[in-house]
Amino acid sequence: MKRFSLFVVALPLVLAACGKDASDKPASTSTAPAVTATAPASAAPVATAPIAITPAPTQPTPPPAPPLAAGDAIDYATVAQARAVLSQRTDVQSREDDGWLIVADAGAGAFWSFTPPDHAANPAVVKRTIHEKAGVVSVAMATLCEAPKPACADLTRQFEDINERMRADLQHQADKHKK
Repeated sequence: MKRFSLFVVALPLVLAACGKDASDKPASTSTAPAVTATAPASAAPVATAPIAITPAPTQPTPPPAPPLAAGDAIDYATVAQARAVLSQRTDVQSREDDGWLIVADAGAGAFWSFTPPDHAANPAVVKRTIHEKAGVVSVAMATLCEAPKPACADLTRQFEDINERMRADLQHQADKHKK
């Protein structure tokens, strides 16, 4: 599968990921209520046998992100410089989504995600480049963050999680096209 076709499939995934998931709002979680059962007092004792518990099958470990190639790195000194240069380019597509500026560079297979002004890690930019080699999809990521270290670390963790979901979705799409 060529880089362009992966890029076309990845664009909606990147835009969706940088909406609610990549914001600094915590994800909502839900837990099921605890259920307890008691036997009536008149119930006869029941013999029990030991139960063997087998661990759940584990998910295959995804391939590691490739080392940053020359085109994967962020070659700007500041977030403002990256934003200014990318905003002047005519060969990229830009879109605002939930405060995030997303810049898609189809020629490089790269997505740039600039944090919204109210994000804890602002100013920051995350550049992700999609690779496919021998049928295996990977996502290389570079981050330029000028916020305090804890906020930058949180941003990086959020994007690593998003990247894995995006990589798995793209791998699924690539595998479907092989068949």
